[in-house]
Amino acid sequence: MLPIITFLLLLAALFSVINERYLRLQATIGLMLLALVFALIITVLPQFGFEHLHNAVKLIIVKIDFSQVVLQGMLCFLLFAGAMNISFKVLADSKWDVITLAVVGTIVAVVTIGSLTWLVLIALGIPIPYLYALIFGAIISPTDPIAALSILESIGLPKKLEVIIDGESQFNDGVGVVLFVALTGVVLGHEQRSHHFPTIYYGSVHI
Repeated sequence: MLPIITFLLLLAALFSVINERYLRLQATIGLMLLALVFALIITVLPQFGFEHLHNAVKLIIVKIDFSQVVLQGMLCFLLFAGAMNISFKVLADSKWDVITLAVVGTIVAVVTIGSLTWLVLIALGIPIPYLYALIFGAIISPTDPIAALSILESIGLPKKLEVIIDGESQFNDGVGVVLFVALTGVVLGHEQRSHHFPTIYYGSVHI
């Protein structure tokens, strides 16, 4: 696990240098963009004769337990870093605004992103179950508190509005995790029932 962490930190440092010198985007946005480009390059490597390199990276990824790394590791540090500079007095005064945005806003975002993803994939000839699309929406809908804080500081918004938006970016992670776990549980439960019980279609029994 230590070599994997070292490799990821090296990539993050390299991407940060590239973003700082060439892209000049907000740090987390630049890192995300470069990570997406890197993932795309790894995906198409076999088409250019680099299948061994593709398989090596795939082997590393398979060894990572993303549930442990993200939910019980990285997320804790991200939330802590984002919450360090929040004024809890101002946050308490705006609690209902924050709760409404975090809960209702995240649910609307999950449904919207999931539905659009489902429709786009169908149009591309890659149909997937709707619940899978909603799980994808639950993964990407919560905003990054570090990115939100950095952007807000550069804009110079009023303190109360800044705390509301930043507070929402903190709590929507929890809502996103709950939605992700609930939707994943529904999918796994459905697959287990489908595996153990026969499904009847037009009088024919299929296992």
